[in-house]
Amino acid sequence: MNPYLFSLFAVAILGDLLLVFQMIKEMELFRKPEGEPRKAVILVPLRGEDPGFDEHVKSLINQDHPDYDLYYIIDKDEAEFQKKRLSRYNVKYIVSERECDKCSGKVNAIIFGAKMFRGRAIAIADSDTVYPKSWLRDMTSALKENTASTTFTWPRPLRLSFRNLLRAGFWTFGFESQALGGRFLYGGSMAFRENFFDDGVLRDLSDEWCDDCALTRIVKEKKGSIGYVSCSMPLNVFDERELWLWSKKEARAVGMYSRKGVYAFILVTVIMALLLLAYLLTLNAVYITPYVFWILKNIIRGRNYGIHSLIPALMSIPALYYSVPVMISALTDKEVYWRGKVYRT
Repeated sequence: MNPYLFSLFAVAILGDLLLVFQMIKEMELFRKPEGEPRKAVILVPLRGEDPGFDEHVKSLINQDHPDYDLYYIIDKDEAEFQKKRLSRYNVKYIVSERECDKCSGKVNAIIFGAKMFRGRAIAIADSDTVYPKSWLRDMTSALKENTASTTFTWPRPLRLSFRNLLRAGFWTFGFESQALGGRFLYGGSMAFRENFFDDGVLRDLSDEWCDDCALTRIVKEKKGSIGYVSCSMPLNVFDERELWLWSKKEARAVGMYSRKGVYAFILVTVIMALLLLAYLLTLNAVYITPYVFWILKNIIRGRNYGIHSLIPALMSIPALYYSVPVMISALTDKEVYWRGKVYRT
């Protein structure tokens, strides 16, 4: 056998073993937290309109939790519009004041809400996401052993458009390091202990555009821990119209967590491309077994949602190749577009 092809053959076998190891480690994240649920408030920064909003609100109203409040935090410039929308659900809302000049709208909303609800565990939710009934109970129970808790969401496109399919595949990459030591917070599903948002944390947040990036950094600087709660994974509902801009924002956030992680992911994609080329040259199925395990890994991740696990799992392969130009662009471009606003990073 050609030495280059033999080397890739060995890489394929090693890749299979690593993917199996990753799947085993991720299974551990599906265990139920052992702690008791804590008195909590759910804060939902709200701007613009999201598909599936009716389903989203009902999912948070009907949480299986003994003691919690739900508040939507809205900006002044959208106050009348959002009040009218929320009046249909009889939910509480707060019109936020501007707390920081440089921070994003979502960070500003978190700062504003956190100041009002000290003394309770604070959970952060997104308005484009549907939450299982056990979400808040499990997220706050995980705070017994951790400073913060989080879980990534599973993607559910509303239409089978090309942009939606590619976003669904791209979305799965947020899971990649969670079971292997690279734990980070995800902004659409976070909870924090009662004493976390002190004055120092709020000051630190005031210069940030990326909420989960900054909060991950702060938790780690405090020597705190992040619990991961896959057993109550929410659904992110979307109909993507600005795929490239959205993808760059997500990739930019990953680069803020770990630039080395971005480079490693690009390297993985290059290796996968070489394995595909080796298969096309030899038709030896061993070269593409990592692709099979990669898809299986994502089916297992989304198993709580049955058939909804299939599209993101299958699309995670073409999304691998899409991710490379996105990540390169995100690392070189210092601007981020988010919810109709541009932020310098």
